Amino acid sequence: NASCAGTGLAQNGSLSCVARNGVVAPEWREVNANFGCVNNAAVLDDEQALRQTIGNLVPGVSYQLELNAVRTIANQPSAFEVILTNVVLDQPTETNGNFAVIGAADIGDSGDNGLRVITFRALQTTSVLTLAELVNANEPDVAVRIDDIKVLCSDIGDADNDTLSDRDEFCTTLTNPVSSDTDNDGLRDDVELIGNYGIEGQTGTNPNDPDTDNDGLCDGSRAVAAVCVAGEDLNNNGANVQLANGELIAESETNPLLADTDGDLVNDGDERRNGTDPFLQDTDGDGLTDGQERTRATNPLVTDTDGDGLIDGQEVARGTDPRDTDTDNDGLEDEDDILAGGNPLRADSDGDGLTDLEENTLGTALSNADSDSDGLSDFAEVRVHQTLARDADSDDDGLTDGGEITAGTDPLNPDSDGDTILDGVDPSPGIGDTDGDGISNAAETRLGTDPASRDSDGDSIEDQLEVLFDTDRDGITDAAEADDDDDGIPTSVETSIDFDGDGIPNHRDLDSDDDGIADEDEGQEDIDGDGFGNFLDRDSDRDGTSDADEGEGDEDGDLVPDFKDPIDDRTLVDADRDDDAVSNDRETAIGTDPDNDDSDGDGISDGDEVGIDPATPRDTDVDGIIDALDNDDDGDTLLSTDEFRLAGGASDPDADGRPAWRDTDSDNDGTLDGDDDGLGDSDGDGRADFLDQDSTSIVVEAPAPEPADPGCFGSQLTTPSQAPLVAL
Repeated sequence: NASCAGTGLAQNGSLSCVARNGVVAPEWREVNANFGCVNNAAVLDDEQALRQTIGNLVPGVSYQLELNAVRTIANQPSAFEVILTNVVLDQPTETNGNFAVIGAADIGDSGDNGLRVITFRALQTTSVLTLAELVNANEPDVAVRIDDIKVLCSDIGDADNDTLSDRDEFCTTLTNPVSSDTDNDGLRDDVELIGNYGIEGQTGTNPNDPDTDNDGLCDGSRAVAAVCVAGEDLNNNGANVQLANGELIAESETNPLLADTDGDLVNDGDERRNGTDPFLQDTDGDGLTDGQERTRATNPLVTDTDGDGLIDGQEVARGTDPRDTDTDNDGLEDEDDILAGGNPLRADSDGDGLTDLEENTLGTALSNADSDSDGLSDFAEVRVHQTLARDADSDDDGLTDGGEITAGTDPLNPDSDGDTILDGVDPSPGIGDTDGDGISNAAETRLGTDPASRDSDGDSIEDQLEVLFDTDRDGITDAAEADDDDDGIPTSVETSIDFDGDGIPNHRDLDSDDDGIADEDEGQEDIDGDGFGNFLDRDSDRDGTSDADEGEGDEDGDLVPDFKDPIDDRTLVDADRDDDAVSNDRETAIGTDPDNDDSDGDGISDGDEVGIDPATPRDTDVDGIIDALDNDDDGDTLLSTDEFRLAGGASDPDADGRPAWRDTDSDNDGTLDGDDDGLGDSDGDGRADFLDQDSTSIVVEAPAPEPADPGCFGSQLTTPSQAPLVAL
């Protein structure tokens, strides 16, 4: 549809073209979108011609050309020829004998006005349309206005014999009218359009797309290189089911309209490649769909991926890892753990201090901390008292092992005091607990602890709290050694505090600050002088990069591990350009400015606002904005810069460990800073109210009231002789 909109062509004195009424007849589809405006010349002189190439033609297909309202100057009689090359005229509207042009079809003269409809069959993909003045010197020159030229698809014929007319293929299905299988997938175009694959409301596949459902399998039986492999409808019949008397028997082919025929979240193409069954959600029958197996990286063709005796579905239901034979790493495979009565998710099912493997070897119960019910845990019997964990009375003296420990007798000696009377019947069998720590003297002697000291190893942790543990598994109870976890840092230094909150006290934790570097490697020194030993300092060198990020390497080769080296080991340049104790990399990561030590401009350095661990910057008011970027760190409506300035920097007026700019009640008077008359100074003592606990304790004289107006109250109202005192 040639359109001259925006071309600037004038209607007079120049060739121009417009669409007829601006509408394309609905029964036709335009096949040439680039016809363009004919603007070669304004006037056709003798033997002059205008030419335009028509492209996108399909050889063997019929077309129609409309040429409308050809006019001459002042409507004077004249004539010109319409010539098309590379075509055969099916229906010329006029003939005047001028068909002598080789390789072209001469439509005839068009001297009169009106519509010319020309039907032709293309011989090649392009044709040249020529408008030429007839050779007649006596006729006036011709000025041509082409109101409407369209190349339209015809409804004539079915060039590819696919039961779809050329018109339908051009105008509706957009398929190739000279190929019965436009997308080359093995299904004819007409079969693709009417195929029934059992999906309500959806008929047929896309004849222009060899893989309609994009599952990697072609719709039909033929593969299309670099697109899909053959195929889904393998017999090319437009159906994927077997029928008997019109009734469904079974699906015999995957569905070309469904990428995932069986709905297991694995598309049919992947199932074909993986060897799984595209008609069965759980190919191996292990209780997990093929899609779930792909998500969990288990084998969809093997019921027990890790070969531990539990099928994958059972492992998922129990919470064990179907790819790990020993989920809890206790030395027992998951199935063996279960058969032995243990929990495959816990290395020590009963929490008695012995692993399930150790208990299984000893024959004790995996799920009972006191297998013989003698009052002593299995661990205490095996590791502390050396009693029999499966015999409630190891020395057969009539007292249970637990009873002997309580009584202070020796559970391995039936006559603890040597008076020839069995402990079980001896009215005074005890050998004492000199230090009163709950551990008999005999037991302490065996264990190597001091019967006369409640803290045998002098680590400030009493024996009764350590005696049940042998953290470093060296055969010596923690109560008898000064470095329980053997990390080179004395227990007295590590203490029983749990710094990283992992449930393991420092003296038994090999990585007390959970920074990925062992305490043994970090040591107890405090290289940045912040009061925390390296083993409890997540940024030991205070260079703004956490120990976890720096690691134990030595990038600059100075024999100082990176986590102890405040110089940027990776780049050998200034790692903290603004010297705010937060590294350039960390500032970039958290959004602060590595070249500005006070990114939010509140007078407080980024380092002070970020806090001790740059990897987890502080957000005091939990508003999603870290303090270093927050103008009101504590969310009390007072700007941090004002609180910092008026409080005197990092001042902590109420000594609660929080500076005013991180304290919503800086003076601890029970009134939030924002409600405490803000930055005002009610009592004029030079301290802002939010920092002043007695900001309201003042007494002033109220001014005397004005004399009453007699006109209103007469003489009944008098003026007080003295103003009252009013407490504000």
